[in-house]
Amino acid sequence: TSAGSLALANHRAIRDAPCESERGHVSSSTIAAVAGYPSVALPWALVDHLPVAVSFIGLPGSETDLIGMAMASEEARGAFPSPGYSPGD
Repeated sequence: TSAGSLALANHRAIRDAPCESERGHVSSSTIAAVAGYPSVALPWALVDHLPVAVSFIGLPGSETDLIGMAMASEEARGAFPSPGYSPGD
């Protein structure tokens, strides 16, 4: 299989993947999973008391590297505060 035909197959799989929400949004983890790439997401910051995440997506077989990147990123970020949002805030 050539790299071009693999990329086309990945594109078709992502295009045809079911959406995760009624509004048609597809998350980065869905794109990575359908394409066969490992991914890890970390809570990174709070915006208006809600957590925002950062995702790392790697090549097949790079799980060990992704875990190392996630651990180093969490250590550099420091302690993550608990979200404080509740309806009505």
